[in-house]
Amino acid sequence: MRPVLPLSGILLAALLTGCAAGEETSCSSSAMLRPVAVAPGAVFPDSLSVSPAGDAVAAGCWQGLCRWETADGTYEVAYDGNPITLASDWSLVATGGGCGDIALVDLDSGKRVRSLTGLPYEDGVTDMSWIKDAAISPDGKLVAGTGTEDALMVWTIDGEEVVDTEIEGAGALAFSPDGTQLAVTSTDGVEVLDTDSGKSTGQLAGAEGIPAWSPDGRWLAGPGVGGAPTIWSVEDLQVAESLPGTDAIGFSFAGSSVGFAADDAAAVWNPKAAGGDGQRRTLTGLADSGQTLEEPVTTAFSPDGARLYAATGDTGITAWDLSGDKPGTRFTLPETS
Repeated sequence: MRPVLPLSGILLAALLTGCAAGEETSCSSSAMLRPVAVAPGAVFPDSLSVSPAGDAVAAGCWQGLCRWETADGTYEVAYDGNPITLASDWSLVATGGGCGDIALVDLDSGKRVRSLTGLPYEDGVTDMSWIKDAAISPDGKLVAGTGTEDALMVWTIDGEEVVDTEIEGAGALAFSPDGTQLAVTSTDGVEVLDTDSGKSTGQLAGAEGIPAWSPDGRWLAGPGVGGAPTIWSVEDLQVAESLPGTDAIGFSFAGSSVGFAADDAAAVWNPKAAGGDGQRRTLTGLADSGQTLEEPVTTAFSPDGARLYAATGDTGITAWDLSGDKPGTRFTLPETS
């Protein structure tokens, strides 16, 4: 099984600040140095998000949270902190709060509105490596986080603790559309939890990476055995359909369409199990000629399902209009001197 820790838990860990100045705390506070392994201008693919209106796309980057207008590619830094994930309505961004906390920040004002506490923390740690991943439920009611010591916690958006449990190797997270279930990568594969009780409802058969939920909550799509594009029934967590292939990554769902990346290209699959025609369509332009993409790669659909976006650390964000056959267009960061 390939590593499943999100990029935010590896690279963003070294970017985030410690406890805010002036806060009463028993742990240390120190400013972080940017990691020398990440070149200025890099995009952090695992934080890719499309705005509710479909008029903008965002991803974490060296500068903070980078935002592009989808119509003309106009670029701005929307938030100068270090995002882990965005709320689906783009009202809040989750970031490191210092001392093991996850901070919820108002995206418009840039002000912290809440701290979510409880993840294990060791005093003297000077980066944010104790936060592996964070997720905000699509309905905006819950926040989940994974940390060291196999910790997994779920809070209400108001900061009330709902779940405090341990799953061996707990890593990447994905909420169901209604927030009642949570998929989490673990040492043994992918566990699905009930968010009220924190109890497991089962393991996703043969899953080898974090899946995406269908909008109706009936299906999960992700890498199956050997990385093959796979769709599972949420009812029994068994494989409903699979495509030949390997090392598929970065899954997303819109209607009956599944987006992912494989073989240095993006693809859209319409599994029959979810009401599609079973066909796979390869989208060109994700990688330059002769280039081999390095993981991670993340995909996301526009709200109307008419566009697919893919983010990579070296090429930025690529967008395809699914009504035609044109190569993808790029949203890139300004060159740095």
